[in-house]
Amino acid sequence: GPHYGDNVKLAGPGKYHLKLIVEAPMQTGHMAFGRHVDKETGVGPWFKPITLEYDFPFAGIGKKGGY
Repeated sequence: GPHYGDNVKLAGPGKYHLKLIVEAPMQTGHMAFGRHVDKETGVGPWFKPITLEYDFPFAGIGKKGGY
């Protein structure tokens, strides 16, 4: 199915805190992800913003080719 993502370069090994906010495409006034919301498609209105936060350790990238 449809998806999107972006790579993020970390500053090296250590402890990190992630805060991810997912908002409706029109929340910022720009339609980045098309979605029909009309009687013909039967799709309901977009969800309210979702926020996820968690801490995680990053040990590093490991040995090249070691995956």
